[in-house]
Amino acid sequence: RQPAFLLSLPERFAAANPAGDGALRRNQARRLTSFDVHATLQHLAAWPTMPRPSLEATSLFVDLSPNRTCEQARVPAKFCIEV
Repeated sequence: RQPAFLLSLPERFAAANPAGDGALRRNQARRLTSFDVHATLQHLAAWPTMPRPSLEATSLFVDLSPNRTCEQARVPAKFCIEV
């Protein structure tokens, strides 16, 4: 039920944006949703402007809570995968 997701950015992007790159790397092992991926793509499209915050999604260029629960991520229990 959990699709694979890969985001590859140019090294010069990581070098120019160390905070965003660091958050993206830390978020690899955190609970995320397709809504977060969408927010991340919106963030890239408007870079460096941060998209408006929403209850459903957070850009992966911002640290997600390491203790984010399925409920906080708005993932129904039957689709929740423990990380």
